[in-house]
Amino acid sequence: MISDAGVVTLYRPYVVHGLRVRSQLELPIPEAVGGLEEPDLTVHLQPAPKPEHGERMVAWAPCEIHGVDTTVHRGDSGTWIWQRSVATCHVHPDLRVVDIYPEEGADLEAMALLAMGPVCTYILLRMGVPVLHATAVLVGGRALAFAGSQGQGKSTIASFLLARGGRLLTDDSLPLRQAHGRVLGAPGVPMMKLWPETARHALGLSAELPHLLCGYEKRRLLLTDRWELVDRAVPIDVVYLLRRCDASTCHNVQVSVLPPQEAFTEILRHVANRAYLLPAEEARLVPTLAALSSHGRVRRLTYPSGFEHADLVYRSIVNDAEVER
Repeated sequence: MISDAGVVTLYRPYVVHGLRVRSQLELPIPEAVGGLEEPDLTVHLQPAPKPEHGERMVAWAPCEIHGVDTTVHRGDSGTWIWQRSVATCHVHPDLRVVDIYPEEGADLEAMALLAMGPVCTYILLRMGVPVLHATAVLVGGRALAFAGSQGQGKSTIASFLLARGGRLLTDDSLPLRQAHGRVLGAPGVPMMKLWPETARHALGLSAELPHLLCGYEKRRLLLTDRWELVDRAVPIDVVYLLRRCDASTCHNVQVSVLPPQEAFTEILRHVANRAYLLPAEEARLVPTLAALSSHGRVRRLTYPSGFEHADLVYRSIVNDAEVER
């Protein structure tokens, strides 16, 4: 719906990483069934120009997708997350409202990814909810998470598992909460970010998928009818820290269990957007991460690159995780 002033006034209901979101910005995911009675977060689209924040910068990072800067400013008026050529997002101090000020000519899908990614991740972190840069799949009743830096194959391995009957919990961002002595992983958005060759070779998709963003080669796959999704939080059984190696020198899959202290250090490294937090806020994440790091749940997985090794990788994972088949 467009007002007389040309402003979008329609708000749509979504669930993003467990947050109930009422958004004026259309997101590239299905709307929440039945709407939302009480949203956790309301997202408003605001006209340019954006107000000057003039407050202290706490983080700066290059943005992988756009090849441009992302900065975070913090102050009494809230938090300002700015991404060059995309938008400035003002997160209010109560963490319940976000105002988005688009840059001139900004791509709507880029704004949606900014809102679903860095903005929602920041809000969860501020709530004391760790968010791992990880993908998670339910296989034979076991919830397996795969963490790693860009290029280590999180979505590729998840695709191997989906093609063999696994169910996606989340792709790329894994919020964690403690309940009843277990660490639970929350469902993410029903979407995967895939390279075209992964979609073809791992999932057998011949049809052309839409680009994640204009000018970016990665594609967007909405998981709807063909794949069964996990729609509730589940206990995380194993976290695999991925290390992909050259198949010319690495022919086997190796799995090693990390001792608790090393596991905690490694898991902390994979918390998404941790630089956005102040020290006291980061400390609130420690109990959940420490619980996840115990009892041999964190393991190093080294595997050979190449789609021809998919069956080997799959068998190694299900055997190590003691998945029922």
